[in-house]
Amino acid sequence: MIKMKKIIRRFKYNFLFALLFAVAAILPDYVLQFSSVHFRIGFDAVFVFALTLFGFFLSLSGRVIFCAVTVFLFVCQIIQLNYMAYSGRPISPVDIHKIFVEFPDIWSSGMGAIKDVWFVTPMLFLTFGGTAYFFFKYRKQFGFSVLAALIVIGTMAQKPERASRKSLKHFLPAETRNSIHNSWNTFSYYLVKGRLLPTSPVVPEGTYRPVSALRSDKKTPRVIVFIMGESLSYEHMGLFGYPRPTTPRMSLLKNDPKFVYKKGISSAVSTHSALPIFFDLMNEPGNLDVLRNDPVNLFRLAKEAGYKTHWISAQDAKNTYSIGTKFIDDLRTVENDPLMYAKFREDYLVRLFKKLDLSEGRHFVVLHFRTVHSPYSENYEHRGPEFPKYPTEEGGRSRRLVNAYDNAVLYTDDIIADIFETFREKEPADGVFAMTSDHGQLLGQHGLYGHNILKRETVLVPFMLYMDSPDRELYEELKGKKYVTHNEMGRIIAGIMGWRIIDPNRRAGEFFIHGNDIFTDYPLLMGNFDESGDFSLSPVMTLSEYGRVKNFLESKK
Repeated sequence: MIKMKKIIRRFKYNFLFALLFAVAAILPDYVLQFSSVHFRIGFDAVFVFALTLFGFFLSLSGRVIFCAVTVFLFVCQIIQLNYMAYSGRPISPVDIHKIFVEFPDIWSSGMGAIKDVWFVTPMLFLTFGGTAYFFFKYRKQFGFSVLAALIVIGTMAQKPERASRKSLKHFLPAETRNSIHNSWNTFSYYLVKGRLLPTSPVVPEGTYRPVSALRSDKKTPRVIVFIMGESLSYEHMGLFGYPRPTTPRMSLLKNDPKFVYKKGISSAVSTHSALPIFFDLMNEPGNLDVLRNDPVNLFRLAKEAGYKTHWISAQDAKNTYSIGTKFIDDLRTVENDPLMYAKFREDYLVRLFKKLDLSEGRHFVVLHFRTVHSPYSENYEHRGPEFPKYPTEEGGRSRRLVNAYDNAVLYTDDIIADIFETFREKEPADGVFAMTSDHGQLLGQHGLYGHNILKRETVLVPFMLYMDSPDRELYEELKGKKYVTHNEMGRIIAGIMGWRIIDPNRRAGEFFIHGNDIFTDYPLLMGNFDESGDFSLSPVMTLSEYGRVKNFLESKK
């Protein structure tokens, strides 16, 4: 006790500075949130604690390091928060690059909006100035520690070092994350790899015609529950003919006339690409206008159709980038309760869904899973040793991984069934339940593992649909299909909400599978259905190469 009192007495000014630093770093976010109906921040207790701890070490690192860190963060936040105040979303590395490429246009637009965002810069001078004043006033009381200085330098260098070996998708901002967290990610990537970003759009504006939606007067269900799975391939689901009974509970619905299940084809091979492409119904390669402007975003269409929108995710906030968060009324990610997710995994997601009040009004609920993400055993091990069905401690790598993966699919089946049963309790007569996955998974095929690889196996996903009042025309159309693409699934969900999607760029029988980093010259596959309903895939090509192929094909018409 005496020793603790001595520590508190010795470092009391450092502790005060740490708290001031954390408050000053996140306060502008909440001020900005109240200034815009489209901007929201989720409180991330873990990040705030890490920020406070960083502030403590910063107070002990000396004035040179303090000044360097403060100036860097101040400049980043000046750009970040002004951009957010103007555009309503955090800046990305690609957006930073455009500042220098399109500076006159960006400057004139910023000056035109100065009356709405004028308070941002003075606010940052007050917050950063306050921390600087406190630091220099009590610098002697803070003291100096070489270890603390090394920790600060190492912490600041960690993101740039990671950027040197990781791709853009890992550094895209999350719209509900604290801006200083986004800035640290975004500017670190830009400083390391900004020279690699395109100097002009790979697909020029005006290349694609606008995509739109028309409202119909058809009857729509009161509750729509949609599950977006993670790394789930139909090739390992008993429901789809896999020899192992990995989906015993969902297979019970196999003969229900209200239930349809089809082999699916995902739109991308990574979560960061698949989610925005799916929820924005992006089909054509490089058609980023549908991501930026949200003309047919599913959450937007749901809101305009009178639904309250929910996003409840077992993954983190960075996966919400460009999915349409400004149209989501109830947005929850793993950051909202990291300890409960870590302990109970998707069982906690089920618990949250059971607590969700759907008794009044209309609801569009999206549940985002992590259940089949590697390492697979971590997803179900909280269930205890009695849960795993297939041994994971014997055999070669492929066999052990396949067994762990199949156990994770068993766990996923259990979770889906629990959610489905809860859905039936909450809405027994006027609901729709649907499910797919963001992408598939390689488990040793071609000597490859994981996803993020443009192979046929990484795009094979399930599609399941249950409707209390089946749309006979839709069901007949689905019966005649061997495969349903992500884009078709999104159009089906939109149609259930009462919308007809009009995409004048879409060609019958043609679809696309997008790679990582869809804001750059990314790799992709072009797919085509044959007369039997099966599909073939083109060789891997980049977005710019596709543009040349597309121009060649159109010139031959």
